[in-house]
Amino acid sequence: MTDSGALAMTNTDKNSYREKAVSRYSSLFTLPSARKNYLLLSLQCFLTGISIFMVYSSSLQSFFSGLTLGVMLFLVTCFCNYVTCRWILRDDLILDFRRTSFLSFISNSLLSILMLLDFIIFRSYRAASIQLKATSLGVFCSLALRILVFQSISFVSLWRIGVSIVLQPSLFLVTLFAPGFLPFEPYGNISLKLGVAAFAAFLFVQLLIRSLDRIGLRTVGIPSIKLFRAFLANWTEGFVEPLEEVFESMSEERDIKVSMITFRSRNGMKAMIVVPSLHPGPFKNVGSS
Repeated sequence: MTDSGALAMTNTDKNSYREKAVSRYSSLFTLPSARKNYLLLSLQCFLTGISIFMVYSSSLQSFFSGLTLGVMLFLVTCFCNYVTCRWILRDDLILDFRRTSFLSFISNSLLSILMLLDFIIFRSYRAASIQLKATSLGVFCSLALRILVFQSISFVSLWRIGVSIVLQPSLFLVTLFAPGFLPFEPYGNISLKLGVAAFAAFLFVQLLIRSLDRIGLRTVGIPSIKLFRAFLANWTEGFVEPLEEVFESMSEERDIKVSMITFRSRNGMKAMIVVPSLHPGPFKNVGSS
């Protein structure tokens, strides 16, 4: 085998290793396809509606009432996600309809599971009304997740992030409570409990983000969430500008040692290898790595 052939094989192996590494890192941010998202979201909404009515009253009429409620929940969720992505987050680099729908699926599931617990308690103890204690915890978990995701990932302004956070879960809850099919506790009590849960979720996430940002500021002088957001924009969508801006703010001018090897022949210079004592990285398409 010639030297050029061996060199070609070496380069091929290196490219293969690099592609495998990129693929492995990219898989960390892979979500279900749009079709699977629709399937998961519809299944979650249908099961939520049917489970609520069947726990309340096990009958064929309850099944169809729950199915109707599930269809309404699914349509409301899809509508909110469409409005969020089409208008509110229209300039965002990362949060598209597929990712927003998957987030709605996760946050809805948390809320629905804990709400179902309230219905089971209501049925088991034959209470006069459905007390939304576990549901309040579900609102806390659901909103905390949405606040954390939107604030950590989205590039749009804060007021647009705020609207995106509350729009879908608010209409989801309104769809559950507004028709008056079920004996919930007074709406004043519901508003108070859910309002406290929402405020607690907001406060908790802000404290968490502040603590995370302090780590980045202390370590590299940049808030951790800003660095994470820029990293995701690069790895998920290939946008290099946010991460390049971060590295540019961290960079400094410095004289470095550069080694050169020159190959000459009788006809002049054939090639030159320049080896700076600086890696051009750090990875993928950022910094010419």
